[in-house]
Amino acid sequence: MLGHFHTLLKGIVANPEQRLSDLPLLTEPERHQLLVEWNDTDRDYPRDKCIHQLFESQVERTPEAVAVVFEDQQLTYKELNRRANQLAHYLRKLGVGPEVLVGICLDRSLEMVVGLLGILKAGGAYVPLDPEYPKERLEFMLGDTRAPVLLTEERLIGELAEDRRSKPGLSPWAALRIDSAEGLEGGDSRSSILNSRIHVVSLETAWDIIIQESEENPANLATADDLAYVLYTSGSTGKPKGVAVPHRAVNRLVIHTDYVRLEPSDVIAQVSNFSFDASTFEIWGALLHGARLFMIRTDVVLSPQAFADQIDKQGITTLFLTTALFNLLAAEIPSAFRKLQHLLFGGEAVDPRWVGEILRHGPPKRLLHVYGPTETTTFASWFLVETVPQGARTIPIGRPVANTQIYLLDDHLQPVPIGIFGELYIGGDGIARAYLNRPEFTTEKFTPNPFSEKPGARLYKTGDLARYLPDGNIDFLGRIDQQVKVRGFRIEPGEIESLLGQHPKVRKAVVVAREVTPGEKRLVAYVVTDRLKPPATSGLRAFLEERLPDHMVPSLFVMMGELPMSPSGKVDRHSLPAPERDAREIEASYAAPRTAVEQKLARIWADVLGVERIGFHDDFFELGGHSLLAVKLLSRIETEFGVRLPLSTLFQDGRIEQQARLLRYKARPEADGSVVEIKSGDARQPLFLIHLLSGELMSWRPLVQHLRINNAIYGLQPPKENGVTRPFTDLRIMAEYYVNCICELQPRGPYYIAGYSFGGKVALEIAHRLVARGHNVALLAVVDSGPGSGSDRSISEFACCFLYFLWNLPRWVIDNLLTTRPSEVLAQARRKGRAVCKRIARLFTAGPDSAFETDLDEIFGVGYVPDSCRLVSEAHFRAWKDHVALPYPGRVTLFRSRTRPLFHSLDLDLGWSRIAQGGVEIRIIPGHHLSIMREPHVQNLAYELQVALDRADKAFRGEECEA
Repeated sequence: MLGHFHTLLKGIVANPEQRLSDLPLLTEPERHQLLVEWNDTDRDYPRDKCIHQLFESQVERTPEAVAVVFEDQQLTYKELNRRANQLAHYLRKLGVGPEVLVGICLDRSLEMVVGLLGILKAGGAYVPLDPEYPKERLEFMLGDTRAPVLLTEERLIGELAEDRRSKPGLSPWAALRIDSAEGLEGGDSRSSILNSRIHVVSLETAWDIIIQESEENPANLATADDLAYVLYTSGSTGKPKGVAVPHRAVNRLVIHTDYVRLEPSDVIAQVSNFSFDASTFEIWGALLHGARLFMIRTDVVLSPQAFADQIDKQGITTLFLTTALFNLLAAEIPSAFRKLQHLLFGGEAVDPRWVGEILRHGPPKRLLHVYGPTETTTFASWFLVETVPQGARTIPIGRPVANTQIYLLDDHLQPVPIGIFGELYIGGDGIARAYLNRPEFTTEKFTPNPFSEKPGARLYKTGDLARYLPDGNIDFLGRIDQQVKVRGFRIEPGEIESLLGQHPKVRKAVVVAREVTPGEKRLVAYVVTDRLKPPATSGLRAFLEERLPDHMVPSLFVMMGELPMSPSGKVDRHSLPAPERDAREIEASYAAPRTAVEQKLARIWADVLGVERIGFHDDFFELGGHSLLAVKLLSRIETEFGVRLPLSTLFQDGRIEQQARLLRYKARPEADGSVVEIKSGDARQPLFLIHLLSGELMSWRPLVQHLRINNAIYGLQPPKENGVTRPFTDLRIMAEYYVNCICELQPRGPYYIAGYSFGGKVALEIAHRLVARGHNVALLAVVDSGPGSGSDRSISEFACCFLYFLWNLPRWVIDNLLTTRPSEVLAQARRKGRAVCKRIARLFTAGPDSAFETDLDEIFGVGYVPDSCRLVSEAHFRAWKDHVALPYPGRVTLFRSRTRPLFHSLDLDLGWSRIAQGGVEIRIIPGHHLSIMREPHVQNLAYELQVALDRADKAFRGEECEA
């Protein structure tokens, strides 16, 4: 203190006219320690290389090593490099090069990694777009980046045509339309609602064109100063900000760093969403060191036991978790990390008790608390946690990582002494270039570094408060402004407030983060509304859900007459009341739990959510629940009831009455995920849809979107064990299993069952078993599916089929052009041509029966089943071939495609008249086997199915009346 006073007096004597705030306070040794010694972090690393160049060097060293694994798929470094090269050459022809931004909207998959790497190799920069984001946010990002190319997959284009939360409205994908066929073969020039040209590339359907490109590394066009990616973060003005990051910053993060030493023997988990900056460490930390990147599905991450099993089974060595997820897993299974080499966690203030739990129950070899904003490329500081001192209130964020400088400064950019809180500024090679298209924000947050002699050196002004501890580690306090961190996500409340202000019935709004339950921060919106016609909280939530990601939608809404104000005229946030449920809505909607199970569940919900009064039809998420609280809730339910409910059940129906129903049926663990609610509605007489050969239900989604029925719609799919699908090898066992699932949800008929393709034969077998149990099957609907061959085949029949195929070919081409790009039609035609040649060859070598026989290679070859589902498809295909359909006593409604597949039955009813003793009703749908489930033909199919459902329902009611 005396030294500080002496320095201050010297400064006054030296310059009496200087402002007091500008006078130096630190002694020279202190200043040298803070600015130089504690920031001496220079290390050698490849400053002049691009990410993809470093990857290519790694490929040369370990070409056959496994690079990336997702479920039962994997790619070696050589294979990944080859596929990324082909994509890069393809993108170059679309105009992608240095500083060109390319949108990428893909679910977690091998294709996602291929896409990221291919964009970089082309010279461009990737812009991750989370398919789960609402349409308005995705529209803004596409418009803000002016990306000329978007990489995605066909399924997402269709799936995103309707908001994922089942709210009305179109996504930017739905608004993209084909303008012309100009440009490269296999790609469409499309125009978005933003009036900007964007070339949409579906990696799934365009891959036949892409693989014709060179497998060689493309010539490098980029430099380490060029952009590698743009990540969007929450913005205080109501719009997200794009953080533009160059290649060099990523190299600094993962190469020759000091906080972690990665080796080719490592297995690095990818847990983070690729639109979250931690994925930069996960993906490139693995691929630039020859390590294995193991991608873990989100539903597995949110299931503590399944996640712990994956860590153990896959030999994960390196893992990053947000603080919120770290706390959750520490509370549930603190020993889960004992075999890890490196466990990194960070993102918000940490509770030391959970760190202590990890240390007591088998810590990893290195437990690291990390800190860093997106603007400084993921991590800026690190702290090795070895002990937690008694009474510790937090864990330090440590010291700067290699090639990074951290300064704690006052309002006048003067360093503050040890122990004094100052604003945290970050410098070094990890600094982002700028905010995309936001020069005013860039100027405000990125300033010249007054403590560096390097030309162009800058500091990033974080807005975080921190202080130096005596040993040089940094202690984090919180924010200077209103920015908050919730569940690891950085959120600007101003963005939410701005959007709430656009609601026609909202006059004012303030959003804060509050600890509603101990250790659990949640967003709370305080809203002043129209007094005459105040909106319901559910309406406000729905309004925001259409515009914001899930993590930015407030958990709780508090309606107020006016907001408390401070003497200066600003909102007094400290005087805002603790959130309670709106009394008006409680009285209007509250329905007391009716049974002992519901009452017990209500008590558990109240404890987890911090809400006192819970009714049996209250929704978990409308009461403030989110994914991490859902994990806590299901863990408590398992402890109390001894039954493990799948996480998916809560997302499908978040009401207590549904949970009670599942618990009554004991929610058999082996049925995990077999029954999926596709559409909510009247659950007394639902429509059950059977999965395809691959076990997936996604093909039904376009049809469901067009069905205008009140019935609930459930999908049946194979069970899963530890997240892996367990296929059936016998159709009879499969049908019996599904009948049990159906009867648990709907104990009595009438039953409505539909199957498409392979699912048609399964639906028949299910109907058999329901009738045998004495139930009424009101509707058995089969879509473009036959029961199987009923007789031996002849050469003449083969000839008839072949002639029919030739006559049918023009119609097939026209139907395809309505739903598929011309290049893909050509690719399909080539694949079908190969199938025809194989059939003709079998005709002369093994006879007509063999020529009519479908083999799995042909199904894969013509694109009916994705390669990722091959193991499941093979098992189901064998079960299908071995099964013989028996006569069915009821009626079958057949929805048959107008354009028939090659060498399939020429019978108008596809052979059902030999099976259905109650008759066959036939409806012809325009299109072929695949296109009837796509626009525009799926609309015809939906209409005909709706008519059949109405007719079956009326017929059943008539039978009841007569009885």
